[in-house]
Amino acid sequence: MKRLGETLTEIVWERDLPASPAVAWPYLVEPDKMSLWSRAPIACVDGGDGGAAHGVGALRSVTVHALGRETKFEEVVAESVAPSRFVYHVVRGLPLRDHEGIQTLESSGAGSRLVWRVRFEPIASPLGFGASRMLEGQMRTSLDALASVLGGLADEVDPGVSHAFEDDDAAVPSLLAQADRILGEQRTLADSLRDDPKYWFSRVYQYVTEEQIAFVRTRATHRAWVLRLLPVFHRFYVMNLEAHRAHEHVEAPWRVAFRSMDRAEDGPSVIRGLLLGVRTHIEEDLPRALAETWLQHYRARCDYVRLRADYLRMAYVFRVASSRLVAEMPPTWIPPHLRALIRFAPLELQDWAFSRSYYDVARARRKAFERGRGIASWIARATL
Repeated sequence: MKRLGETLTEIVWERDLPASPAVAWPYLVEPDKMSLWSRAPIACVDGGDGGAAHGVGALRSVTVHALGRETKFEEVVAESVAPSRFVYHVVRGLPLRDHEGIQTLESSGAGSRLVWRVRFEPIASPLGFGASRMLEGQMRTSLDALASVLGGLADEVDPGVSHAFEDDDAAVPSLLAQADRILGEQRTLADSLRDDPKYWFSRVYQYVTEEQIAFVRTRATHRAWVLRLLPVFHRFYVMNLEAHRAHEHVEAPWRVAFRSMDRAEDGPSVIRGLLLGVRTHIEEDLPRALAETWLQHYRARCDYVRLRADYLRMAYVFRVASSRLVAEMPPTWIPPHLRALIRFAPLELQDWAFSRSYYDVARARRKAFERGRGIASWIARATL
């Protein structure tokens, strides 16, 4: 175990396996075969690209038994290149931030060499120490069991083929330039609404865009996809805001949100209007944007679910954006117990408290992804 930064930790396990990469691969990535050796039972919740349990975008549940307790968490597959590289992220259930697992397999003599790296940042230092101790002990035992299982196999296993996908990184520079222009428009719009209750949604929307662009520059796998979402969101919001200002037809959810914002007179009513805007953006605009972007740019290239890993990893974008907005609000607008959390607690705990008091963004975003999937599937079937 080593520290990569002030709080980022990396644990690396290396193991020689008595099987070729082609033989070992399914036992490292397919939940049914992983459960033959892993001390933490693994199940496929939803398949990824190509319908595979180890395809990019697949969602898996993991159950860990430690210290007399059972803990369940979820992983999403970010990369799957048979039989050499597999990357996954924990997206729910552990008190860890930016948890990433990277498995690489290389031929080595008559077998293969496995290097398994796990990187994470704990939301609190004591939790990180405990997680490291638990991971190290369970992984050593599990890898011993894996070697034993592989030792009894013939060298005749088909590892399958990763679903073919050509990413369009060549489009990223022009898409980034477009995103920067949109961000400039959003800043200008928020500034112009400084004395209007609609300012608060416009500003948090700007912050979300800023954080999404930062995500593209530092973490995203499908960068062009993230960037293609931004103009669709922007179009929906600006179209409805301009129609509201011109007293023209506004989509019903936005009409309700804008009317609430216009009537706001104090902190609680401003927050109610803001939350209606957030809810409309997530529950109405987000599914449509996800479906439209997949249908226009990715329908012929991958399954909708391939993009789930980046989508779930962007959850922190909303945490950071909302934290930045709350920091601008008058303290009297925020209940005392939440003010204390903002001052002392990590973002994850703040997010949990705000979801209990106001609106569960994380849960709503997950539903939005599935709703977008339904919309995309319906349109795809209707246009065959």
